Amino acid sequence: MERQLVTIQKITKLTPIPNADQIVCADILGWKCVVRKEDFKEGDLCVYMEVDSFLPETPEFEFMKQRKYRVRTIRLKGQVSQGLVMPLSVLKDKKFPNDTRDTPVYDFKEGQDITSMLGVTKWEPPVPAQLMGEAKGVFKDVLPKTDETRVQLLQPLLDKYKGLKCYSTEKVDGSSFTCGLYNREFFVCSRNLELKFEGKNLEDNEFVKMAIALNLEAKLRALCKKEFGGEDKNIALQGELAGLGIQCNRLNLRDKHIFFFNVYDIDNMEYLNYRDFLWIINILQLETVPILGEFELINDIPSLVALASSEKSILNPTKEREGIVIRPVEEIYDNEFSGYLKADRVSFKVINPEYLITHSL
Repeated sequence: MERQLVTIQKITKLTPIPNADQIVCADILGWKCVVRKEDFKEGDLCVYMEVDSFLPETPEFEFMKQRKYRVRTIRLKGQVSQGLVMPLSVLKDKKFPNDTRDTPVYDFKEGQDITSMLGVTKWEPPVPAQLMGEAKGVFKDVLPKTDETRVQLLQPLLDKYKGLKCYSTEKVDGSSFTCGLYNREFFVCSRNLELKFEGKNLEDNEFVKMAIALNLEAKLRALCKKEFGGEDKNIALQGELAGLGIQCNRLNLRDKHIFFFNVYDIDNMEYLNYRDFLWIINILQLETVPILGEFELINDIPSLVALASSEKSILNPTKEREGIVIRPVEEIYDNEFSGYLKADRVSFKVINPEYLITHSL
């Protein structure tokens, strides 16, 4: 599932911003976005571009040149704004990079994904040399990547599962780590690549070095023999590599850690339930991401954002928390939301807007 960065959406509400005459706050999905007052009225369709959209260098987006064509979380007149909103007229009589039609005629519908047509891609932070390593191949295609959907896209899901028993964890700002056993072979992956578990990587690559330091291969083989009847079991652990020298180490941790948050059963193509996940990580004597506790899911997005923003990091109480991740205590898969959820899994993140403003690269 590719992320839908640019979509046609409806402005459901416009709210005045104190001490601002030219701009107002627009509600779009679960987002709050600052727009020019003269451009929109409630109920209008618009072009909505999510945070981290990387825009093409076309005349329509020339005004984003000073921001290096990247959409960020910003604050205007005291109002947090998450996303770029433009009127549909920006598309009129235009031919964008990936639109192959000779005579474009646009009849846009609410929810339509136009990311590819506009040539918009996702901005990715540069990868430091110590995390690059020598690649064995692309990320393992037998298991999902660790990306989480932002809660602002999931109001219908929140309404459907209101009251569901869930748990939340702190979202740790680091670099995605995956390892496991597949066809009896131990593997290590970064966010997008499988890394060679040999050669220069043994000394130079932080993912591989941490896998060795934590003795993950031996621990997983012993786990599979004892709990799953042998090394034919295919299983993966997913977590966040964080700490000294990793992604600016915004939590100011003294050492390197892998904080685990998933155990994935490759054979059955499903994640382990919350309590089974804790049981496995405890057996392996590894660290989890900070567990914040269990609660009944609410369907009010502003309240969830406030919850994500209300406390400092458990890992360093002097630092802001990036946000939280929310999942059911018992795993749920729901293909009704396939366009948004990774692997149809009911799981999502709630990011602290203040953290994004403070640490926007």
